[in-house]
Amino acid sequence: MSEPAQRSWPRGWIARMSAELVYLEWKDHSMHGNWADDVAGFHHPIHVKTLGSIMKEDDEGVTLAQSVGIKSEDDEPGNLIYLLKSCVLRRIKLFV
Repeated sequence: MSEPAQRSWPRGWIARMSAELVYLEWKDHSMHGNWADDVAGFHHPIHVKTLGSIMKEDDEGVTLAQSVGIKSEDDEPGNLIYLLKSCVLRRIKLFV
């Protein structure tokens, strides 16, 4: 039985993704765009779970790329999200 073929990844993709892949749980603001008769049921943050590769981080926040193109080394990260560290509840490193 032959071994499965290995995938050939573009050089740039590996460099960008190897920074740090993380799972984050964080709280987000919420909005209700209609008339509401139950304000108490709405008055709380939303709990969110996100996977992404850290593109930039400082003392105040972290920018994650939720997608990275793999066609060439010039492909850029996509679906960027900036999170304030004060909103992050849990952080797990998945890949180094």
